Amino acid sequence: MTMTGFRERFDRRMVLILLLPVLFLVTFVVLPLLFILMYSFWRMDPITRLMAPAFSWHNYQRFFSSTLYVRVLWNSAKIAGISTMVALLISYPVAYWLGRYISHKWQATFLLLIIIPF
Repeated sequence: MTMTGFRERFDRRMVLILLLPVLFLVTFVVLPLLFILMYSFWRMDPITRLMAPAFSWHNYQRFFSSTLYVRVLWNSAKIAGISTMVALLISYPVAYWLGRYISHKWQATFLLLIIIPF
């Protein structure tokens, strides 16, 4: 078998393997986020209280002009940053310890014991 034949089969196989997860992510993550973004620019009809497809910056203007919303956004960002830092400060030393000081035959067991509670 030639190298190009192997490469073509390998590429085709990789595309088929990656197709299902990519379709899943596009369907359940990307498309809903795009819909949310699209709806965020729509305007609410005051009579029917339904969203009308008219481009408007009104929702963002109202959001960023309210001190309550800005404070909630800032608190959410602080909590996300703190929890990310705590996770990194705990996980990197544990991963280093697991990779450096635990024998290869016990690594999978320790990793499983660490992951199971979460």
